[in-house]
Amino acid sequence: MGSISQQLSSHAVPRFRCHVSISSGNTLQSKYFDIGANLTDHVFTGIYRGNRKHEDDFERIIKRASDVGVSGYFVNGGTYHDSEDALKIAEKLPGGFSTVGVHPTRCNEIEVSGFPDIYFNMLDDLSKNDRVNAIGECGLDYDWLQFCDKEMQKKYFERQLCLSKESGKPLFLHMRAACEGSCEINK
Repeated sequence: MGSISQQLSSHAVPRFRCHVSISSGNTLQSKYFDIGANLTDHVFTGIYRGNRKHEDDFERIIKRASDVGVSGYFVNGGTYHDSEDALKIAEKLPGGFSTVGVHPTRCNEIEVSGFPDIYFNMLDDLSKNDRVNAIGECGLDYDWLQFCDKEMQKKYFERQLCLSKESGKPLFLHMRAACEGSCEINK
C-alpha cells in the first residue's frame, strides 16, 4: 500500500494539521482534521492560473484524504465570495465546517466594493450558519504589503474583531511579521 506520502504524492491533497488517535476496541485508528483546508482554490478543480490543466478531481482528492484518515475539514474563507464558497463546500463534506472573513492581504476587496458596511452585513449574515465556526481567516500580514497596506489591514482586522465579538464565534487568525500591529490593536 505504501506510505501516506507515497499515496498522496501524485495529486494535491489538503494538508493534515491535527492528528488524533482514537481507540476503537483493540485497534488504534488515526483520524485527521484539516484545520486549514483552502478548498476554494480552483486547483482542486483542475484550474491553474485561469487555465484548465486537468479534469476536476475534487471528489477523488476528498476520497483519498478520507482513505488516509481525514475525518473533517475547516474550509477557510478569504473574501466574502470565498466564504460563501467555503460554506457550500463545508456543507457537502462529512465533518465539514467553515470560516467567514477576509484575509489581510485581500482587504482591498472591501474598499473596492464601495460599500464596506454592506460587505460586513453580508459577512455577518453568512456567519449565522451553524456550519460556520469562526471568523477569519483574518489578521495582519506585513510580508505581503503589495496586496494591501498596513492601515487598511488594521482597519478591517478591527472590524472582524467586532464581528467575532458580536457573533460569539472565535477568530481564525493569520499573523505574519505583524506583532507590533497586532499588539497595538489588542490594547
